Amino acid sequence: MKKLLYTFVFLALLAGIIHTASPPVPHSAQASSLQNPLEAAEELFRQMAQLSGKDSKAFTQLYRNGNPDAIAADFNRDNTRLKTLLGNEPVKYLVARTEDVAIVSFVWYEVAGKHPNTNMQSSSIWHIISNVDGIWKMDHSDDAWQATLESYRQLFPDDFLAAADAQRNAALFDRPNLMFADSTLVYHGCSSTEVKLAWQEEDKSVRRGIWLANGTGQSIYYDKAKVTLKDDKLGTILNLSNLKIDTIVPAGASTLVILKIPANQVKSGTKSWGLVNTNLNISYR
Repeated sequence: MKKLLYTFVFLALLAGIIHTASPPVPHSAQASSLQNPLEAAEELFRQMAQLSGKDSKAFTQLYRNGNPDAIAADFNRDNTRLKTLLGNEPVKYLVARTEDVAIVSFVWYEVAGKHPNTNMQSSSIWHIISNVDGIWKMDHSDDAWQATLESYRQLFPDDFLAAADAQRNAALFDRPNLMFADSTLVYHGCSSTEVKLAWQEEDKSVRRGIWLANGTGQSIYYDKAKVTLKDDKLGTILNLSNLKIDTIVPAGASTLVILKIPANQVKSGTKSWGLVNTNLNISYR
């Protein structure tokens, strides 16, 4: 967890339910000459899904640089679900960008029901791609990551970065999905509240970054929250009710709210976090 800003998952698919047929995809690896990095990434994802597990040589041609073991892991991954997801229109956005390197993220989601009685499920993928002579390819190299690192870090609150840099406890949840960085991105048709960040300050208090995304047609007042944070070894770190949110979010907008939990309510003190998970329940009207 403490190195979360310097390492990352190259491909991550989360649980969700979206059923549809995949459109045709090419059988040979051409990389992508499309100029828009989001369009280029989508074409690369299609080829990745088509070639994985079938043609190692052609699959490798989708990559410009990187550890052969990492590329082999991508090749051996079951991308059946990715094929299905690519038949739907995702939320596409640039996580970070330089002139020739980009971190791209796609989020697919489905909303069942009508607000306020809805159920939303999502799946996410992200990757670094680089452009040389007009050709975009996947790029696992340290150089590509370093080229986008400064831009990537700008997505996060300064206090979160300070905690991570100082090797204090810091956690980023659902890493492939960074929609919180853009206040115009929401899940249309529902209200969604998610814990995105957690970190510990020098005074031993804990901060929680909670994303409030209002995809409905009316403003929503988010009132109070019940939150838990648990570690696989330490057990319960936080377990709080009636935590004040007191935030209005306009229709079609989102915001990241930072909540402070005093040190005397942190059950694990300053012990190092390992694998942490979180739950959140927010009342709103």
